[in-house]
Amino acid sequence: MDTSEGDATCSGFQPTSECSSPLIYEVIMKLSKFAAVIGGLALLNGAAFAQPPQSDTYVELGYLNQKITDSTDSTNNASPKAIRMIAGKNLFPHASLELMAAINSSKGTDTQTTPDNVSSNLYGIYLKPKTNLTKDTELFGRVGVAHASLKYDNGNGSGVATSYSGTKLSYGVGLQTKFTDNVYGAIDYMSYGKVNTSLANGDRLSNNGLTVSVGYRF
Repeated sequence: MDTSEGDATCSGFQPTSECSSPLIYEVIMKLSKFAAVIGGLALLNGAAFAQPPQSDTYVELGYLNQKITDSTDSTNNASPKAIRMIAGKNLFPHASLELMAAINSSKGTDTQTTPDNVSSNLYGIYLKPKTNLTKDTELFGRVGVAHASLKYDNGNGSGVATSYSGTKLSYGVGLQTKFTDNVYGAIDYMSYGKVNTSLANGDRLSNNGLTVSVGYRF
């Protein structure tokens, strides 16, 4: 990877006054689509699966398998792993607000001639619309913003590392099922955005991932 830092411009997803409005617009548009789908399902299922009262707050701990994909050079692709933590609060029966942090637990390796060790850390805030599919199982979406910090440690022993970071629209979908009144399990697939690099060819690093988690309602 190029040893230059990521572009500190709007295209690099840095939160400046010039690029904050498009990001907010993306979030609002994505949120409206999720709300329409989840809201429609909630109305259809409301009579059959009335949602019982739930605790206002919850936490989740999950294992995140990420896929870093380079838009122009597949040899930079890698799959680092992370431990993802979420703290959430129910705002309404069919929506909650969440804070997320995913800390790298195992580096991935790209396929360059001299492989790099790739790590990823994530932080985000989300709105989570949801609806019951059965009495104990929910379908949910997530939409918000995530800050991704990617690091490529050069594998040639030079000790040189290249870092890229950015804040971008993030969204996904998942299923959640209750084990007990307080404990539940969940699986979701999320897009954590695309981070621009400083390369002239417009290189972008997409970060997507599947998470299996366990949650606890207080």
